[in-house]
Amino acid sequence: RYPLWETPEPSPAQRTEWNIRDSDGTLIVSLAKRLIGGTRLTDDLAKSLAKPHLVLAKESGVLSAQAEALRQFIASNKITVLNIAGPRASGEPGIGAHVTSLLDATLSQVQRWAKLN
Repeated sequence: RYPLWETPEPSPAQRTEWNIRDSDGTLIVSLAKRLIGGTRLTDDLAKSLAKPHLVLAKESGVLSAQAEALRQFIASNKITVLNIAGPRASGEPGIGAHVTSLLDATLSQVQRWAKLN
């Protein structure tokens, strides 16, 4: 059903690189502005691979504005496969609920935009 390939290395870094490489763009979601660990690696790899990426930190903005930024990012980069990355819930409790809220708000923005155009 899904064309997935197992990485030959057990390293999460290789999986992260392949996810960035094989997508049209990457969304990095965090609660904090400062990226650490694997989340920072994702940002660094997206830059080094010259792939479109967007970093949205909850503490940096209003949800509706971030949802609109994500909608514009997807549209302007013609993204059909979006890699979504961020910290584990053990490192940032509440990140899962925030990502769900962000994606729900973005889909609402897309639906509103589609009705207007």
